[in-house]
Amino acid sequence: METSVAKQIGNDYQIKKNMTFRHEETPQGGRFFISANHENYGHIDYEWQGDVMAITHTVVAPAHQGKGIAKMLLDEVARYARLHQKKLRAVCPYVVKMFARDAAYDDVKVE
Repeated sequence: METSVAKQIGNDYQIKKNMTFRHEETPQGGRFFISANHENYGHIDYEWQGDVMAITHTVVAPAHQGKGIAKMLLDEVARYARLHQKKLRAVCPYVVKMFARDAAYDDVKVE
């Protein structure tokens, strides 16, 4: 499934209109990608633990680090979880940090 990235109002980063998300899922887990102009900017991996998406890994291409790409990926995973009534478990250190720092994920996170 591929969706366009909408401009986030109030966030501290700008999003190019040509960026898209792609989601690939398997019975064991899946991956969300973010790309633009046929270039992969990064991805976030998860494994299914029952109905919980355990986020295991976040990767951003070196050329795009520090631009809010990891947060965009996490926001997309959280949007997906809300839409499908799923919960998220932070395994990846970046997601652990974001869950502790940002209450915006309180409705989807589990310990």
